[in-house]
Amino acid sequence: MEKVLDPQYLQDQRIDITKGESVDVDLIMELLTEYRFVRTDFVYEPGQFSVRGGIIDVFSFGNEWPYRVELFDDEVESIRLFDPTSQLSLKNVERVAIIPNINDKDNKNAPRISLFRVVPEHSIIWIHDTQSLLERLGNCLDEIDRLIKEPLVDSEELAQLLREDAFVRPDEVVAELERHHTIFLKKPIFSIDFDLEYQAKIRPQPHFNKNFTLLIENLQENTESGIENYIFTDNARQIERFYSIFEDMEADVQFHPINKDIHEGFIDDDLHIACYTDHQIFERFHRYNLHKGFTKDKAINLRMLRELRPGDFVTHIDHGIGKYSGLEKININGKEQEVVRLIYLNNDLLYVGINSLHKISKYVGKDGTAPRLSKIGGETWKKLKNKTKKQVKDIAKELIKLYAKREIDILIGTHAILNKKINFKDLGLLVIDEEQKFGVAAKEKLRNMKVNVDTLTLTATPIPRTLQFSLMAARDLSLLRTAPPNRQAIHTERRVFNDELIKESIYYEYTRGGQVFFVHNRVKTLPDIAALVKRLCPDLDIAMAHGQMDPEKLESTLIEFIDGQHDVLVCTNIIETGLDIPNANTIIINNAHHFGMSDLHQLRGRVGRSNKKAYCYLFAPPISTLTPEARKRLRTLEEFSDLGSGFHIAMKDLDIRGAGNLLGAEQSGFIADIGYETYQKILEEAVHELKESEFKDLFKNELEKTKSFVINVEIEADTEMLIPDNYINNIQERLNVYTDMDKMDREEDLLQYKEKLRDRFGPIPEEVDELIEGLRLRWI
Repeated sequence: MEKVLDPQYLQDQRIDITKGESVDVDLIMELLTEYRFVRTDFVYEPGQFSVRGGIIDVFSFGNEWPYRVELFDDEVESIRLFDPTSQLSLKNVERVAIIPNINDKDNKNAPRISLFRVVPEHSIIWIHDTQSLLERLGNCLDEIDRLIKEPLVDSEELAQLLREDAFVRPDEVVAELERHHTIFLKKPIFSIDFDLEYQAKIRPQPHFNKNFTLLIENLQENTESGIENYIFTDNARQIERFYSIFEDMEADVQFHPINKDIHEGFIDDDLHIACYTDHQIFERFHRYNLHKGFTKDKAINLRMLRELRPGDFVTHIDHGIGKYSGLEKININGKEQEVVRLIYLNNDLLYVGINSLHKISKYVGKDGTAPRLSKIGGETWKKLKNKTKKQVKDIAKELIKLYAKREIDILIGTHAILNKKINFKDLGLLVIDEEQKFGVAAKEKLRNMKVNVDTLTLTATPIPRTLQFSLMAARDLSLLRTAPPNRQAIHTERRVFNDELIKESIYYEYTRGGQVFFVHNRVKTLPDIAALVKRLCPDLDIAMAHGQMDPEKLESTLIEFIDGQHDVLVCTNIIETGLDIPNANTIIINNAHHFGMSDLHQLRGRVGRSNKKAYCYLFAPPISTLTPEARKRLRTLEEFSDLGSGFHIAMKDLDIRGAGNLLGAEQSGFIADIGYETYQKILEEAVHELKESEFKDLFKNELEKTKSFVINVEIEADTEMLIPDNYINNIQERLNVYTDMDKMDREEDLLQYKEKLRDRFGPIPEEVDELIEGLRLRWI
């Protein structure tokens, strides 16, 4: 048991800030830097701080949420907790205590004491199993002694860390326990005088294997025996589910619902009660209330993933394709204004005012290929845009009909609905699961099946085309970010094929009681791989599975693996979907460079389906021999291994491959020339024109209710309308704010956004107020 820092030492090192007091910002910055805090533009993780004018954001190592300190001159005007994902305040507090990183090397010589000396004197200590506790402590000390003697350990710093007085020895633990009030759940192995000994007649909750007939019989038997039934859950909807299940099964069951969570169920024969948990009944892992940290990755949103970087290609709706070159301050009529600088063919420059940002968009073309730069003032772009608009109006007509007609009847179908022999009288809803498995031809059949079909697609990794539709708001997108309880991120490594690594990884999983997938997607050579694994691990049971096996043999092999009869399953990607084996927590994917990004993500998802740490090894040739696309795919899988990272992987896939064909093969040429988002703008413009002309009777009510603004408004003012550098110093964030404001068309949204700016960056400067007034002029 490692000793902890002396609380008095932490007290001396702590930085306290209280509302109403005067502070020296330079001194606080100096102390934070000395405590190894890192200054960043925005705070996402413990150990970071930022200073923006009169705003100090800091994420202390000892707090669950970061703090925002707002100053008026040198006086602390307010202190607020804020959410690192949204960067918005949560609630006000009176004071903040900033604690340094106790694991920093500067604290290695700090005084440390036993944890038992930190807890209050009258605390009650609960011990589950003293023998197990002392054995584990002894094993830890033995391991420390072994590490110190290792020839590889020549670091004085590591030796200092492993020194004997940094840990509490087993005999010291026993002595500490005798000084506290202690409750032993099992009789200790050492001699001690008890004040009271109580024998509890408690049995664990029975296993029902999700068989509700067994559950009902057990609950009824308890009632007949005079035992009161209690079902614990922290989810009120689970209680409703139990009542619904019992009602559907016409079961007369008596139980008391308790809207509280406990770790394990039990039966107490003395108290005549049976306390069952919903997570054991449904065989789910218990959700521990652990502290959830924040990282910058978790704070990534759509805007951040789509933000512009210098050198990115952009499309201007009037001038064509150029390169983004950043923000620049220019003088207009004697006043400083900020503009977006674009570079075109022959290094011609175009400055786009911040009131015209809606005219530019990031270019994403077919297959991720680089486009040709346009020439400013030339006729080529104008002709191309007009030609595209003419072609797109036919599709726009179809889309208008699609959204104008709505059906009530719903049919949920499978891939079998693509059969030419099947016709639908009045199809209303189409649900597509594992959407990434449908090819372009299948998608075209689905799209052409009927124009007024509502479609719901489900996938862990949206294909680029679907994702691009969502980013352009052509389709609604919902993200399920919450992982099942107690799941851990899957450790992912890119490696070259290595016999020793195969052997080590398989035996490591075997020694902790787990199973292994070895994926090799070539049926012809699959037996050779199985033989190799058998040679490397001769004492383990190796099974083989692929889609060309006899169906009954394949089914029995998979069932045997699920039941734990085999240690390693050598297989093709047949396991990609549908298998849920919590005991399999290592997967080796051979020739990973031949797989698509979504396929690799799906395969990796076969492991890590319990509370155990899982491992994924991506075997591929040396990185220098791979194609650029393959390198990017494998690197992306390594980078995005956190839970719920499928969306980020899909975003990277969009950047690597491009969005594919949005509206059919006949439009792919235009899309490659002008970019997807510009294509979408032209499509929206065509739809709007058709609504106001050819289909004006159909959309009469909508046109009467919808207030249209003139979008292309040029504003010339004799005041400075911009965001000052000393208000938002980060260039990308200034561009994000300009872009957000440029899209607004409601006073309510503008006022809410203004309040967010004030929360994050402090009082609104005069120049930003002028910018907001200019935006309102566009609505007149």
